[in-house]
Amino acid sequence: MYSLFVANHVAQNISDCDIAMQYGFGWVPPIALLDFFGGKANLKKLIVSSNINISDENIDLLVSKCPEKSKFDYRKFMKARIY
Repeated sequence: MYSLFVANHVAQNISDCDIAMQYGFGWVPPIALLDFFGGKANLKKLIVSSNINISDENIDLLVSKCPEKSKFDYRKFMKARIY
């Protein structure tokens, strides 16, 4: 979730960081990872539970700038079992 916050400072929009991380580094992009954890609807809850030091104002700004879905779908590669 920190990468989403930093994306606001290093790119024109968060989707640009998604593209750079996917094509430039071969990493799972932050928005695609967010999709895996329930999407934009869970973003604020994930940030708060991660104890990242971001003010509520900045969290709300991040949520407003974050796209609904990533253009990359990694969910088929990630498998988890919940007991």
